[in-house]
Formats: sequence, C-alpha cells, structure tokens
Amino acid sequence: MENIMSSIVSDLEARTNELAPAIEKAAKLEADIKSGRYTQTAIKDELLPARDEVRAQIRDAQEAAKQAVAEKINAHITDLERMDALNPAELTDDCKLLSSGIPLNESDIRFMLERNAKNRSMSQIIIRYAREHNIKCDAAYLDHSEAIRNARAFPAIVNRWIDEWMTSPQALDTLHQMFG
Repeated sequence: MENIMSSIVSDLEARTNELAPAIEKAAKLEADIKSGRYTQTAIKDELLPARDEVRAQIRDAQEAAKQAVAEKINAHITDLERMDALNPAELTDDCKLLSSGIPLNESDIRFMLERNAKNRSMSQIIIRYAREHNIKCDAAYLDHSEAIRNARAFPAIVNRWIDEWMTSPQALDTLHQMFG
C-alpha cells in the first residue's frame, strides 16, 4: 500500500500545483465582485460568469483527481487479488495427497512445503490444509485481504481531502500531514 500511496500523493501534489492558478483567479474574481469597484451590470454580465466558469474548472479538476485515485486503487486491488488467487497451472502431485483422505502429519506438511517453496499456489493450499486439519505448521503465506480492505477505504479519505483541502492555501501541507 505504501507504493500506491506514494504514487497517489505525488499525483495529487501535481494536480494541486496545476490547479493553483485557477484557484488564484477564482479568489481574485471573488474579491473583485465584493470590492464595490464594479457596477452591478459588470458584475452580473462579466465577473459572475467568469467566476462560475473558473469554479466549474476547479470542480472538474477535483473530480478528475478523484477518478484518477479510484483508477489507481482499483488497479492496485486487482493486482493484490491476482497475487492471492490460486493458479491451477502451479498444482503439483502433492494435491493428490491433500485430497486423498489419507491422514497427514506435521512432517508430511513440512516436506510438502519444502518441495513447493517457490510455488505460491501450492504453499497456500498446503498451509490452508494444515490449518483446516489442525496440523502444526509454522509457515504462512502472505494474504492480502487486509491490504485490500485498507485500499478499498482509502478513496473515501482521499476524496474528503480533495473536497475540503485541495483548493485551500494549506493544501500541500495537509496532504503531507494526512498521507506522509
């Protein structure tokens, strides 16, 4: 999750910096509207439409940022799920032992794990078998379910930052405070 967060933070930094001129322009237009230097006609016909157009550009940029985050997170989740998925092409004859009904013991499990040390699918199947049959097994496989849960929660947090902080003068400071 660390690499994906770093990538998202870098992307948000760039998008925030790109958005700065539009934010400044909107603030200037708002100040001009409130300044009293312009007639109501000028405000209505020129300043308000210009301000609204800049605000729409800012909202569009924020929505694009949210979409980019969602796409990166979804791709990351897909990669994690793919890593957790068993690959039938990696199944070995040890599967026959696991499904044979023959009672296996701790040393059987240990030797199967040694034979399949570089085979993620088989290691995962053997470890699952050991757990299901209460066979002592010190090995573990990397399960990405927690990382997937965290990744699914991340867009809501980032979207809140985009909505509340991306257009503020403290945008980059809060980005780094929240996400490192």
